[in-house]
Amino acid sequence: MARRPEHLLLRGNIWWLRVRVPDELRSIIGKVEIRRSLKTSDATEAKRRVRIERVKTEAEFDDARRVLAQSQAKGPGSGRPVDLTGLLPVSWTLS
Repeated sequence: MARRPEHLLLRGNIWWLRVRVPDELRSIIGKVEIRRSLKTSDATEAKRRVRIERVKTEAEFDDARRVLAQSQAKGPGSGRPVDLTGLLPVSWTLS
């Protein structure tokens, strides 16, 4: 029996990407897992799209690792505070 490619999830008749966020990046990314619709019901097309989306997801993880490394290099109390306003939902921002 053929094995389904890793990170592919069939929900209804639409294929999705599903990737677990590494533990050390969860505080930066703010999620336990990344889920994205591949917007296709065709299994062959989903296999192609999942590879593309997986590369994009890994690039996001690499960016988060850089942010984490920069914040750890500065250490606690050194430098200016991190601006998180763009990361917060609109309803959480202060006027």
